[in-house]
Amino acid sequence: MKGKKFVVLALMISLTTALVLIANVEKVYMLQKLGILLKTQKEWVSGAKASIQVLTVSSLTRKPVKSSVELKLLDESKELVEVLFKGETNEEGLLNLTFDVPNVPSGNYFLLVKASSGLSSDERELIVPIKASYRILITTDKPVYKPGQTVMFRA
Repeated sequence: MKGKKFVVLALMISLTTALVLIANVEKVYMLQKLGILLKTQKEWVSGAKASIQVLTVSSLTRKPVKSSVELKLLDESKELVEVLFKGETNEEGLLNLTFDVPNVPSGNYFLLVKASSGLSSDERELIVPIKASYRILITTDKPVYKPGQTVMFRA
């Protein structure tokens, strides 16, 4: 009789433990996730400067967390074009970055942002349209013109 009571008690403890674990799975999962907030221009210009702001926060506490961050530019087929940045946020989980956009053809590209801090990690993907840039150098035959003079220039 004591053996049956022991087995029943063991089963009840196991069941209770399993229910507690199931109830806390979301919290355990959230402990391993970071929140990544991104802010950048609507479109980038090939060969020009672009800026991005990255903020990493704990999914559980919603407070900023210092994190290791990697930014990659991927093409439409999700192949790596260039690693744009690899480093860390500041103590407040913030990264303000200005970088040179690679010289690539116009199109939609993917910005992949990976962040990790201790056991927590996360990644975000953002579609970034990149437009080709065109530059023209125009020179004049003299530095200053008077009103009414014809401006002579060459391109």
